Amino acid sequence: MIREGDTVCYFGRNPGRYGQRGKVLQKAGTHSHVAWRLGPAAGTVTFESDIDLMSLAELESDGSYADEMDISAIYEAHGAVGLIDLLHDEGRLDSVVSLGVREEPSLQRVYAQLSEQQVDEVVALLESALKKRGR
Repeated sequence: MIREGDTVCYFGRNPGRYGQRGKVLQKAGTHSHVAWRLGPAAGTVTFESDIDLMSLAELESDGSYADEMDISAIYEAHGAVGLIDLLHDEGRLDSVVSLGVREEPSLQRVYAQLSEQQVDEVVALLESALKKRGR
């Protein structure tokens, strides 16, 4: 079930948009107004059938979160900062402080889809951001 405020992925009839990420701004019956953050429609708001959407919570429940994301494509399109922004928006960075950025279990699937150089860049940016926030 899609709810207002959910982070959603597109899995509808247009394969070119698969995996696109956005946030549900408003529900309207069986449809949702979605503000897209990543993908071809990033920066726009569209009206989508809920049948074409899957909430991130549904993806997380079966453990396939990082498997469903094309991490390397997100990195290539938006760089380390864009990837970190997405992970932050989706609550993936909440437990990083206690274990350390490189060892954080919830990020291992993300790292597995990046080159070693890309992982180093993401880790350096996260560590820098956490130091600035006093964590």
